Amino acid sequence: MKKYELIEEQKQHARTVYRIKALRDFSDVKAGEIGGYICGEHNLSHEGDAWVCGDAFILDNAVVKDNAIVCGNGLVYDDAVISGNAKLYGKAFVYNNARVEDNARVYGNARVHGNTVIKGNARAYESIELVDNVVLAENAEVFGTAFVSGDAKISGDAKICGTADISGSAEIKNGVIK
Repeated sequence: MKKYELIEEQKQHARTVYRIKALRDFSDVKAGEIGGYICGEHNLSHEGDAWVCGDAFILDNAVVKDNAIVCGNGLVYDDAVISGNAKLYGKAFVYNNARVEDNARVYGNARVHGNTVIKGNARAYESIELVDNVVLAENAEVFGTAFVSGDAKISGDAKICGTADISGSAEIKNGVIK
């Protein structure tokens, strides 16, 4: 059973997108509630409690599924996937083949792309950028204006903050990098 429909309100965002409207109650969403923008039904699953709200955009082949939420002015595009109980909000961008899953959170002005994976209870926020095969997992956090690239793996209770610049095959677990 469908949980939303595409409504007439369209915008040009380098392509035509449609606003969504809930057809039934689920999670915190009520029937008739207006959501964010998607290119088509392939962008937002009718299963689970996944939702796009505010002025968020889901474009290209990007997918929001399971119980994931994308709100605020978030932008998800290319082949990115937001799944599980993940949340993306603020002005965060997730694109290319990036994935945000489990209970992960991405917000603020964060940029996540390349084949980056954020999972577990990890957090990426403020004005950070994660690119090119980064894995942010468990309870790790990256925030401030940190830049992480390459095959970096950040896990445990590690915190990367401030103006840190991590690249290459770095592996950080349970430390604080500033």
